[in-house]
Amino acid sequence: MWQTFQNFFDVFDPEENLSLSLFNSEGFYWLTTATAIAFAAEELVKYLDKFPEVFKKNIEPIKNSEPFINLFKESVKSGETSPKDKRKAQKGALHNLKILSDFAKSCCFFNPKSGLILGKTFATYWLIYKLIELEWQQILNIDETKETYLLLDTVIMDHEELETLEKYFIHGNISQDNKLYLRSHWERVKYFWPYLYQDLKLLADGYINFSPPYKR
Repeated sequence: MWQTFQNFFDVFDPEENLSLSLFNSEGFYWLTTATAIAFAAEELVKYLDKFPEVFKKNIEPIKNSEPFINLFKESVKSGETSPKDKRKAQKGALHNLKILSDFAKSCCFFNPKSGLILGKTFATYWLIYKLIELEWQQILNIDETKETYLLLDTVIMDHEELETLEKYFIHGNISQDNKLYLRSHWERVKYFWPYLYQDLKLLADGYINFSPPYKR
């Protein structure tokens, strides 16, 4: 699992340029969110070949994570997120989020394989988002690191458990207990992507205000 995300950890090398004002900016929030969503969308498309029967329609080409990681690095180096980069992040985040939201809406009835896919996309999103948040908290000496570690540990365990269940599916060894576990993920995530899409669309269109995550 860690090899999948290892190209992300070099983002925080120039620590002298990191500041709370950058982390609290709306532009950087969009970059963080777009990056995490892009990783989740990449996770989704991995299953097009593995479980094609789950997908009721073709998926549009996703916006890959690499361009957002590069924008992320440039923002960290410069200490700010340009309006142009913010617009790119907004556009990419909403594009990928629409794909994830549409897939979630197509899973209105429980299917173990769709439960697996929704669980993996959800866990991947939070894994990347919380890794970014934790790096900032540690560098800026923010007190919330313990809470972030607890959530991150849960997400990592979920991710690993879902990867094990994926192997069970491939070998035809899925059990009733496994199905119950996947149903809990399906119940949790089936509304997550549509609701997140609605919230970010409202934020992008100016109907709701951005609230900085940390205040001092």
